[in-house]
Order: sequence, then C-alpha cells, then structure tokens
Amino acid sequence: MKRIVCLLLMFALLCGCARLGLGRQDKGVSFYYRSTDADYFSPLGAMGIEHRTLRDDQTDINAMMKLYLGGPVDPELTSPFPKGMQLLRSEMTAREITLVFDDTLAALTGVGLRLACACIARTVAEYGGYDTVTIRAEHLSLDGEEAVTVQPAELVLEDRSAGQPNALVQLFFADAQGRFLIEEQRSAPVEEKQELPEFILRSLIEGPQTESLNATIPKGTVLLNVSVVDRVCLVNFSAEFLQNRPRNELAERMTVFSVVNSLTQLEDVDSVEILVEGSSVERYYELNLNRELVRDEDMIGPVRSGVGEFDAALFLCLEGDERLTVYPMRVQETAELSRAASVLGALCAFAPRNGYYSPGQGLIELRGVQQNGGSLRIEYTTTERIEDAQRTLLLRSLLATACALPEVNRVELIENGAVLDLSGEAWTPADDWYHEPQQ
Repeated sequence: MKRIVCLLLMFALLCGCARLGLGRQDKGVSFYYRSTDADYFSPLGAMGIEHRTLRDDQTDINAMMKLYLGGPVDPELTSPFPKGMQLLRSEMTAREITLVFDDTLAALTGVGLRLACACIARTVAEYGGYDTVTIRAEHLSLDGEEAVTVQPAELVLEDRSAGQPNALVQLFFADAQGRFLIEEQRSAPVEEKQELPEFILRSLIEGPQTESLNATIPKGTVLLNVSVVDRVCLVNFSAEFLQNRPRNELAERMTVFSVVNSLTQLEDVDSVEILVEGSSVERYYELNLNRELVRDEDMIGPVRSGVGEFDAALFLCLEGDERLTVYPMRVQETAELSRAASVLGALCAFAPRNGYYSPGQGLIELRGVQQNGGSLRIEYTTTERIEDAQRTLLLRSLLATACALPEVNRVELIENGAVLDLSGEAWTPADDWYHEPQQ
C-alpha cells in the first residue's frame, strides 16, 4: 500500500484556526476524516471534511466523539480509526484537552497513527477551541510513545517557513539492534512530485534525526542520480556505497531496504534497482542487487509486544546459496497457537521475495507442533519428492529456526509419520550452516 501524506503551506486551513470553538447558537461541527481520493498537493492533503449538525444531546465531548468515531456519511470519506474504537475519558482545561481511548488505537502505527491523531486533533480543536490536544491509549503506547500531542499553532509556524508545497514522507532507518527498519517522518519542500526520490535519498544519506535510530547508508556515499522509468526507481550511488558496504547480513538488509522501502512509498514506484557508478552489483554482502527489489513490509518495526507481537528469527536461504541467512520477523502470537507453532508456520508460509526464500515453502505441510518443556516435536508431510540437497536445506532451516527460540533446547522431527534420526553431527547446528561476517 502506498503510504505518503502530503501537506501544503495552506495546511494553515487545517491547523491555523486557533480557537474556533462550538458557538452556543451554532450546533454544527466539522468532522475530519481520511479522503478516499486524496489530492496530496491540495490544501487538505489526505484529509476531508464532513460538516455535521449536532442534536442537543450530542453537544458534550463524549457524545460528540461517539458520533464522530461512528464514521463519515460521505462515501468519499473513510474513517482512519480501528473499528469499534471508543473514547473512554477526557480531561480538559481552558486551552488543553487530553483524550484517552481504548487500546484498539495502539493497533495504528506510522503514518496511519499520525493521520488518525491529526483528524482527531483538528476535529476537537475546532469543536472546543483547544490549543493543545493530547491523545493516549488506555494501557498501551502509541508507536513507542506514551502519548501523541498535537499543537496546531506550531504546525502553522513550521509550514509558514516554506514557500512551496511540503510532502510528508517516510524515511526508514535501522533500530538500535539493527533488526528492523523504523519510520522517521520528514517534511520535504518540493515543487513537483518528481523531486521526491532525490529528497528521500539525500535525507537517508544525511542519517536519522532520532537518537535511538541508526544510519543505514555507508559512510561517504554520494547520490549521483536518480530517475523513475516504467515504475522502477533507478538509483545510482558513488563507489563508497560498495567500498564501505555492510559486513553482515543484518546490516545489509537495513542498508538495502531502507532505500527500497523509503522509495516504494511513492505512488509511481513499484520497485527499485540500485547501481554503483552506473553499474549493477551482482553481490553486495550476500544480496544480489542486479535485480528489481520490491518493498518488504516484514522488515518494518517496531515489534508491538503490547498487541501480542514478538521478535522471531527465521532462517531462510538466498537464491544460489546453500547456507542459511537470519531473517528477523514480527510474528503475531495467538491463543490458538504456541510461539513455536506461529514461528514455524511463518517459516513455511514465507513468500519468496528479493532473493530470499524458505526451503520448505510449498514443499511441506505442518501437521503439528508440540512443546514439552524445552523439547519441541515438529510433525510434517512432504507434498512432493524432495531432492537430497534441497531436503538438507529444509531440515537445517527447520532446526535452526526452532533452536533460535529461547525456550527450545531439543528438537524432534517427524517426516511423513517417521521419526528422523538427528543424533549425528550432521544435524547439529554448526558455523558452516550460516553466512559468516566478512572481516
């Protein structure tokens, strides 16, 4: 899904009406929702307005918000909130209001969360004339923060410094552990949409503004040129991008897909091809860059433990290689499945992309995953005959992924009803199973 929310200098129309309030005689209010046909270079950006008239029993904040969260009537607008979201309580002073919603709000992240908060803040600010709107979930954090606070006047001052349209874009940098990409938003002054790829890439080279995030582009890299042809973004970096490349597969993923995921948010970009000094790169660290790379949502964090996600390590293969590579993934825990079953299910269902593939995808069907203390029993059937080399990769992938779970210290595999003999050294995870960091 393309994700880009664009704003203009005329965003003042949204955030600059400092204290409109709901007049005693006027029981009308403007509800802000997401537009289904957003013109991102328009004054409202991704937002749309629906003017509603309130009954006498709907004019207090709780009743008004219940009506608002029920969604728009206009078919060209859509609610940016999770279904069934409710306001639990509100705290008000003369100029400030804090709204506490149920925890379904925490299901939103990134641009979706910010757009939802902007819609709420704009609606409430016009309703009650508040200068500051603070939004919370009852128990959970919002994208890692305790609350989201919106001060419309400050947004107006920021936008007044620009004399041309602003695009709010997502940049992706590495988290502190180098396992997932984390979004950082930037306001891009651009006259034409065609300028956005260059702005995104130069901003990635500059590095993150958030202290907890890490830069992803190799030191000394210069952007030589960038263009979009037939929905493919061609990026040409200087030699430093290759000379100072990452020295392990996790850092490589952060570097390559910070570029790919940042660019594929754009409406006219489906894939990215990375060149160095005008030439393709067959092998970066382990990835083959001589291909069109597509967006990978699984690489985007953070892991939202508050809604049942956990950080798991899948051990996949890369095309043309017989070693395993670690692939961190956010996995959703459910009441029906154990963590081990959820992780192994994700491994077997992993769809090939950008050269990564699961040796078991399409070849085996999980029949059961049972855990007893630190012992894990995995039963599966093969859907077709597997060649010896492929079967070796499959078994290694299953064993390595299962053994990476902290609660597992022993694994038993039952293939087509037969217990496999895993007692020999051949099935003890060893260094030669995996990619080794370069020195």
